[in-house]
This record gives sequence, C-alpha cells and structure tokens, in this order.
Amino acid sequence: MAQETNAASAQGAATATDERTMRRARRQALLDAGVNPYPIHAEVTAHAAELEERYAELPDGTDTEDVVSVAGRIRALRKQGKAAFIGPELYKKTLGVIGLGAIGSLVANIALSLGMDVYGYDPFLSVDAALRLDRHVHVVKNVDDLYRVSDYITIHIPYNNDTKDFINAEAISKMKGQVRVLNLARGGLVNDDDMIEALESGRVARYITDFPDDKIAPVKNVIAFPHLGASTPESEENCARMAADQLKDYLINGNIKNSVNLPNVSQEWSGISRVCLIHKNIPAMLTRITSILADEGVNVENMTNKSRKDYAYTMVDLNSRIKDTVADELRAIPGMIRVRVLNH
Repeated sequence: MAQETNAASAQGAATATDERTMRRARRQALLDAGVNPYPIHAEVTAHAAELEERYAELPDGTDTEDVVSVAGRIRALRKQGKAAFIGPELYKKTLGVIGLGAIGSLVANIALSLGMDVYGYDPFLSVDAALRLDRHVHVVKNVDDLYRVSDYITIHIPYNNDTKDFINAEAISKMKGQVRVLNLARGGLVNDDDMIEALESGRVARYITDFPDDKIAPVKNVIAFPHLGASTPESEENCARMAADQLKDYLINGNIKNSVNLPNVSQEWSGISRVCLIHKNIPAMLTRITSILADEGVNVENMTNKSRKDYAYTMVDLNSRIKDTVADELRAIPGMIRVRVLNH
C-alpha cells in the first residue's frame, strides 16, 4: 500500500512538473511571437510572471508566503482593472443608428436581438435597405427625434462635404445627457473639439472611435480603437473580391453597386444591346434619350433610371444594335456626361 502511495505521489509530482514546464513553454512561445501572455496590465504581467517562476522553482517544503503575497497583489490589481470596464447594460436601452445601409441595418437588427429599442435615421434609405430592416426598428425622418431618445448613438454614413462634422456641438445639445456615441465609420463625421467639450462637461458619457489621433485619444472617457475596421485577413480578401466583382459587373453589364457619387442601379439583360448613360439630374433628359432612339426606329425593351442628388444613371436595353452616329447624338445631349454601348 505504501509503495502504491509513493508511486502515486511521484506520478503526481511528475505531472505537476510537466504542467509547469508546458506553461513556461507556452508563455515563451507567446513571447517569441511578440504576444503578451498576460494582457491584463503591465504591472499584473510582471507579478504573474514572478509568481509563476517562483512557484515552478519551489522545492518541496518551501515556505510559500512570498508567493501568496504576489498572488494577493495580482488579485488587487485585477479588481482595480475590472472597475475600468464597469458600465450599464444594453438590455432595454435605446440605440440610435444614423445611416441604415449595409452595416447600419445589420447593427439595428442585432441590437433588437439584444433587447434594445432601436431608432434609425437615413434620408437616402434605399428600398433594398428598407427590406433588410426588421419591422420593429423605428425609422424617423428627422435625426433630432433620434437624438432625443437614444442612450447610445452609432453612426454609419459616408464622409463627404454634407456629412463633415455631422456630430457637432449643436447635434450633441439635442441628445440625452450621458449619451454614449460610437463612430466606427469615418473620423471627420465627428467634430473632435465639440466632442471633447461634451465629454468634459459630462453631456457625453463615452465616445468610442476607430479613428484616434493625438487630440482625441488621450481624453478621459474616450475608448479609442487602433483603426481596426476591415483588419482581419478574411475581410481584406472579401473586400478585394467584392471590389473586383463589382467592377467587372459594371464593365460587362453596366450595373453600379456601392458607388460613392452615383446611385445603385442593376438591371437584367432583356435585349441584344444596352446603352449606359451618366448624366445630370435635369428635366426632360429621358425624353431626349428616348426620342433619339425612336427616330432611329430602335425599340426600347427595358429601361432603368435612378438619381443621386445632381447626377443620374440610365440603362436602356434595346432590341437591336445602334450605330455609332446614334451614340454620338446621345453624347451631344446637353447635360450628358458619358455614354457607353454594350452588346450582348
């Protein structure tokens, strides 16, 4: 019996030694790869490493009081670090989503699943985006209605002259007190000076941004991400593939998707020739286009026209090929920017 006990003790000691050796090996492998194996805090890292080394090297019967002291410091630091991440629940809070495109609509729908009440604002809401939205999302026509009720506000709109400083002092003044603002879209959408003032006054409780700079990053109550958007291998590959596929679709079929300054337009082929026209969004343009085609005896099989502010895009499917002279007539229309003829 004594021999069995000694054998079991020896086996247990060997197992513990192996485990300690494996832990040290794993830690060293992480360090060699440039990864911090103790990412809690720099000081916690130092104490944890000290604790593990002391414990691994302790002979049997050694007083472990110093190791216990190190462990106590680690627990205290962990408790202190944990306090930095305490915050309110999302459940039953109200989220305001500015921009209900591909990303905004996903965020809105996911927030509903988390038990949040969701308000959305998008003055250019497309039919496709509207169909993607859950029916429980409250879509408002005035962004002020969203500001008044939202505990959290996330922005998902493109950056241009019209959206620069979209979140500014005036907008913040219309928001609920202690609102939390998330900007993972574009840096220039939020005015940094106005946001800093709102954070210092307590009007905004937290500002989460993926676009930190020397001005905003060190401010208290700013959570700054190191521009992590599309930073996974999968997303970079998917983005490259998507861009190539959409460019190919435009060159071959004339379809436009995710353009910065033109509307999304897609049309199935229904003829043997297709005319793609980029033009100014002005009256009588479609009449001039169809009149020129009618004068040549060309029948229109299908036509799609969509506009985006000052510009429009028209695709016309025809039952016959057109002459170069007809294409030149279309190019000569006042307000016409570009004409492409595609043959199936």
